[in-house]
Amino acid sequence: MSKIQKSPRVLVCVTDQYSCERLIKAGKQLSDSMGLPLQVLSVQPASSSVQERGKALDYLYRLAARYDASMTIYYHNDSALMTAGHIKKYRVRQVVTGMPGQVGSGFVEVLHTLCPEVPITLISQNGEQFHITPAPEEAAAVQFAMA
Repeated sequence: MSKIQKSPRVLVCVTDQYSCERLIKAGKQLSDSMGLPLQVLSVQPASSSVQERGKALDYLYRLAARYDASMTIYYHNDSALMTAGHIKKYRVRQVVTGMPGQVGSGFVEVLHTLCPEVPITLISQNGEQFHITPAPEEAAAVQFAMA
């Protein structure tokens, strides 16, 4: 396992929208306050083409670099499952994502079910933060496992 895989981090989950800039900014503030590196992740549908989504993803990639963050893009049809695997592989300590719309995909709910020990910060369109935190017994189990 490489050093980058062993280092805990803050993970920002983005789509292919320019409005995700607010998520990267919030993630950077959080990673700085926690003293952890920042990573940006986007999981696009497997059938997506770079031509369809390339400009926005390129913009977010350059923005991530400006905030000293690496960015990973996966192409997979189950974004929550792919993200959960990434969280476990890279020892993510905190997730930042956008607020689901009125007809959400269920991403946040599924992600919380798959990784209940990882706190999730949701950022609204106007920058308000909402938090999903682990139950006390889940947090204690994580601290014990990482010790």
